[in-house]
Amino acid sequence: MLAFRLPIPVYYHVPTVVASLLAAIAASGVALFVVSRTPMTATHLVVGSIFMGAGIATMHYTGMAAMRLGAMHYYDRNLWILSIFLAVTVSYAGLLIIYHSGGEHSWKHKAGAAFALGIAIPTMHYTGMAAVRFVAVATPPNLSQSADSTALAYVGILCVTFLVLGFASITSLVDRRLSEQQLMLESERKMLRSLIDNIPDLMYVKDTESRFVLANPEVARGIGVSSAEELIGKTEFDFLPASAVNPSYEMEQKIMRSGRPVFNHEEVLQDCLGKQTPVLTTTVPLRDSSGRITGIAGVGRNIGGKRMSRHWKRQKESIAACSMRRYSACFSLIATAICCT
Repeated sequence: MLAFRLPIPVYYHVPTVVASLLAAIAASGVALFVVSRTPMTATHLVVGSIFMGAGIATMHYTGMAAMRLGAMHYYDRNLWILSIFLAVTVSYAGLLIIYHSGGEHSWKHKAGAAFALGIAIPTMHYTGMAAVRFVAVATPPNLSQSADSTALAYVGILCVTFLVLGFASITSLVDRRLSEQQLMLESERKMLRSLIDNIPDLMYVKDTESRFVLANPEVARGIGVSSAEELIGKTEFDFLPASAVNPSYEMEQKIMRSGRPVFNHEEVLQDCLGKQTPVLTTTVPLRDSSGRITGIAGVGRNIGGKRMSRHWKRQKESIAACSMRRYSACFSLIATAICCT
């Protein structure tokens, strides 16, 4: 706007200029919030581009409304519509680059998205300026709370420069910190997954309907399927006869209703071929941040060949307690770091 020249003095109503800035910040914030959702979908992409384009258009036309001069202005309808369409379309192109980056943060993706989103502003601006027409009037403008373009230029450029530099620095630091945290969480997730898959005990997590959310290969072998992935989203009723599953199912539902864990529980695991294996299990309820029970997690150990041993019976309490101490701290991490990724 400071590059725009008319043969008459031009002033700007400061509160309206501030309103145009706030409108752009609010719309851009909503747009970035929408596209930062995980996972980002095509709907998020469209909604985000509409909000961002609308924010750019609102900033421009509110800034035009802030002009105080001895003239009236109106807009060519077709160019006015085209300017808003271009703002949304170019914003869509920039967000599309982010969408297809798949979470990568290479300089190419950043530069491409920055260029597309940056070009949306001048594209819309110059199209909007081409749409405006001024007609001189004899009535003098109301200059209350207004400033001329020279004073506004010095203050505006200085403030915006510091604002942009500060925002860019903070964003860079936050982005780097988030990337480091994401890498750390991914590393911890892989270590947990490796531990669960290679541990000799049965480990599993189920939801409130007793559907498997997570299971390790030992659980898959115990049920008689080829891989743990076959269990996800299914219950034991999908693989075993109801008579074999009912006791464990009823116990799991009781744990979730009462919120009390069950330690040192002997049961017989039957696979799909009818082979039975005695196991010693510990099952605990899982809760979300608000304390609501979201499922159960369990650890089981094969006690075949030891079940009738007097020595084993004397020690099974301490073994169960040891297993619980070893794995209970991992249950919440299992549910959040693995199941939710």
